[in-house]
Order: sequence, then C-alpha cells, then structure tokens
Amino acid sequence: LSYKVINYVGVVPHKKVRDYLKCADIALLFFSPISENNKKGTPRKLFEYVSAGLPVLCNEELIYAKKYVLENGWGK
Repeated sequence: LSYKVINYVGVVPHKKVRDYLKCADIALLFFSPISENNKKGTPRKLFEYVSAGLPVLCNEELIYAKKYVLENGWGK
C-alpha cells in the first residue's frame, strides 16, 4: 500500500489559503524557538487554521499559541 500523507504545495496566494485549508485534515503550527518573538508570538496562521475548523498541532515551545490551542480545545 502507498499513502500520500503530506502534500506540499509551496507558496499559496493569500486569497486561496482558505480553499487549500478546506482540503486538510489537520493543521501543523511549528516554529523554531530561537527567539522570544517565536516563543511568545501568536502566528496569524493559528487563527486561519481555527477559522477553517481544523484541529491544530503545535510545538510545546510556542507558549501562547499552545495555551490558546489547549484552553479552547482547538487541538494539541
């Protein structure tokens, strides 16, 4: 059996992001914790994913994004 699990589409124009998100089963939010901005920021992508109704999986180091995801039941 062969499964195509991840389909990387590259850069998507902002006007088409929602169309692509409709095809997804889960949203991944991973940022390198190399700066305080990365650790404490809440990326716009988080809210795009949530507004599309996707469960979000983010890394532990994203302090506030992780807090929002867990407190609101948006994912893990």
